[in-house]
Amino acid sequence: PGRAMLFATGTPGVLYIAMAANDHPWVAVALFVMQWGMIHLSGPLFAGLFNAHLPDEARATGLSVINVVITVYVGIGGLAFGWLAGRSLPLTFMAIGAIVLVGAIAIRLPDERIGASRHDGGPG
Repeated sequence: PGRAMLFATGTPGVLYIAMAANDHPWVAVALFVMQWGMIHLSGPLFAGLFNAHLPDEARATGLSVINVVITVYVGIGGLAFGWLAGRSLPLTFMAIGAIVLVGAIAIRLPDERIGASRHDGGPG
């Protein structure tokens, strides 16, 4: 799951950076379509992780907190990126791509083998 998550969350960042460097309209359309599709690839991966790691009795609260954090991030980010886009669209794409890549690299998934060894009484 770690590599799949890195691929699914990091590829949109790379595509945003490619959009920043692009000057050709048809390439821009192709990059946008690929980027839009890649963004939706991570949704099921995150949903599976949330369901697997949130305790049953706290799942609704945990998912609500996650949703609030995402909503606030999008709201504040939308204002900041809208302001930046008024100055430079390529710089905006570069900034979004950098933030997405940093986030993709920062995601650390628990190693299932380590978790299993703790439950089995093994070292860890």
